Amino acid sequence: MNKSLASFVFSGETLFCLPNESSFVQTNEAKVSSIEPVAPPVLEKPSKYKPNRAFLIITSKLISARLELFEKVMESVNISKTDIDLVEIEQLDKYDFSAPLMGDYIFSFGNHLALIGVPLQLTPYQTLAIKGKKLLLFDNLDVISDNLNGEKKKLWIALQDALK
Repeated sequence: MNKSLASFVFSGETLFCLPNESSFVQTNEAKVSSIEPVAPPVLEKPSKYKPNRAFLIITSKLISARLELFEKVMESVNISKTDIDLVEIEQLDKYDFSAPLMGDYIFSFGNHLALIGVPLQLTPYQTLAIKGKKLLLFDNLDVISDNLNGEKKKLWIALQDALK
């Protein structure tokens, strides 16, 4: 045990040497008078995930019905799960959008692009190509699922057009 550790462990304590024991502590150092402050350990914040796959897709929480529709749509246009960074808006704090977005395609199911730092107003179901990326805004998955105004067909056409 070194002197600084002993100072920390035995601060404010009086130390004694037993007569039959050998010790490195001299009698005039038996009382530890002060301790040096110990800095608390530096805890690193867990790093946030930086989306880096070909498709960045933003949506509200995917409950079972939405998830099923989402998977069918992606499968129908041959987009693999391994090519998708799926960001649910309820989990945005786990992602780092400070750097330029890496994906080639950015899809938003619902108007969520401003939440990730894309301040553009997009026309739903129309591709906007900017800086080598294709951005698309769709209705949220609940509206698409209801399909009251042909949203499924609009989605299909928009995806086919964007992926050409």
